[in-house]
Amino acid sequence: MPRTSPSIIRLSSSEAAELIPRAAKYTLAYFQAQRVKMILLAAKGWSNGDIAKRLATRRHVVSMWRKRFFTERLAGLEERDRPGRPRHPQLPAIGTPSESACWIFNTTGNRQRNLSNEVHAAGP
Repeated sequence: MPRTSPSIIRLSSSEAAELIPRAAKYTLAYFQAQRVKMILLAAKGWSNGDIAKRLATRRHVVSMWRKRFFTERLAGLEERDRPGRPRHPQLPAIGTPSESACWIFNTTGNRQRNLSNEVHAAGP
């Protein structure tokens, strides 16, 4: 028995007018374009499994974005803040690029001198 989603997507004319150009935009980030395409296919009545096959993703990912759009509409497609520590530490601005190359961050996030870069920064 095929699975059907309880979140039936029906787009208003203003939502369709915003989503259709987004899906065709080459400058849009890939993940954002994928989300929009998921919603447009869901609005055409496609199942989550068929959308997942068409867009080469997993069914539970399609289900998540369908639910978010169903409850939050266009705002649900936007990126949310993620919990936890940021992936990359914000590097402090330290003078010139050659000076900043002499500093590294250890695994605890503390700044320490990188002596191997000082040799290269000093030149021959």
